[in-house]
Amino acid sequence: MVRQLENEIERAVTLVEDNTFITPADFSDEVHRHLEHSRTIDLLSSKKNLKEAVEELERKMITSCMERYTWNQTQAAKELGLSRQGLIKKLQRYNLYRDEE
Repeated sequence: MVRQLENEIERAVTLVEDNTFITPADFSDEVHRHLEHSRTIDLLSSKKNLKEAVEELERKMITSCMERYTWNQTQAAKELGLSRQGLIKKLQRYNLYRDEE
């Protein structure tokens, strides 16, 4: 594990442009997957009941997908394996709305 971390840091340092900072995009997909798995494990190991844990995981997945598709409901629903109407109901259920900037 330490060796993998060393390799990731070396890779990021090599890829970053001069006079810039290392960003999350400079790390491999494996690092991003590990981060997501760690968050899921933290969520599921908390002292919540099953219903609360599932709702929180669902809320986070929906929010992440909506942000990834810039709140395009059709594309997000397809990615999540839901109908568009099903997604809309879940957005309402969890009070998830696009932040207007």
